[in-house]
Amino acid sequence: MSIKEARNWFIEQGDDVLAAQATVLLQLAEERHGVDDVPPSTPKTIFEASEYEPNSLEDVIQRYREAWEGNSLTPDLVNETWLTFWTVKAQEGGLEQELEVPRCDRTTEELAALKTANRGVLLLPDSVMVQQGIALLGLPTRIKNSLLRTKLTNSSEVGGCISVEMDQESPNKNMTGRELGKKFAEEGREGQRLQTYVVASQFNHLLTDHYFDEQSTSLLLGTRGRANVMTGSARLFTGEWGLSQSQYHGLLGREESFGGRSEGRKRV
Repeated sequence: MSIKEARNWFIEQGDDVLAAQATVLLQLAEERHGVDDVPPSTPKTIFEASEYEPNSLEDVIQRYREAWEGNSLTPDLVNETWLTFWTVKAQEGGLEQELEVPRCDRTTEELAALKTANRGVLLLPDSVMVQQGIALLGLPTRIKNSLLRTKLTNSSEVGGCISVEMDQESPNKNMTGRELGKKFAEEGREGQRLQTYVVASQFNHLLTDHYFDEQSTSLLLGTRGRANVMTGSARLFTGEWGLSQSQYHGLLGREESFGGRSEGRKRV
């Protein structure tokens, strides 16, 4: 609330001392700055690069790994980690300007609850979630070019603070695509998008030295290519992946090695 609103609230509560102090602040604001009130600060959703001292990715990942394993993640550490992650990506991609990295919108308690459910959070810039953003992800050149040449459609091109399953192998196995979609909807979640999957798997590799789905495949209901649902596996990062293999041509079939991954936002 603004200072004027705070003063009025103190008056309603019968707190004359704090009300008087707020009045003095208002008088000073008018005398020195020519304003009759001071509005509340607007929470920032985008980082400023100066907020954190530059650290090596190895250093920040080590601290993140220790906090993850001890279920002691904080929003500040999440913010620092992802700012460093995307700074490195931008440098590797030869970008002349920094990516706008969203902030973690979860509390320490909410991060702990997600960890208990084996879910972590990604901070995804909007610019990564459009198709051309695939070029920023550091995929093998052949795979990157194949994805950029193919018309891909995401359920949304908006990034943000996104929660994902951190299961090494695909969760929700032996379910049809339609069953997965219904399950995710009931949980207030959505099918995972290709860019979300790539970043999450790369981040898991930094933490564990393993990509997701080395022995399985995940349906990514949030991205379609040539009208077919995309899939993800570790082959995306080893160069063995092919576009024809990545498109799941039906939503009714079940396979023991196929599961599905989701993503979610904080519920307001």
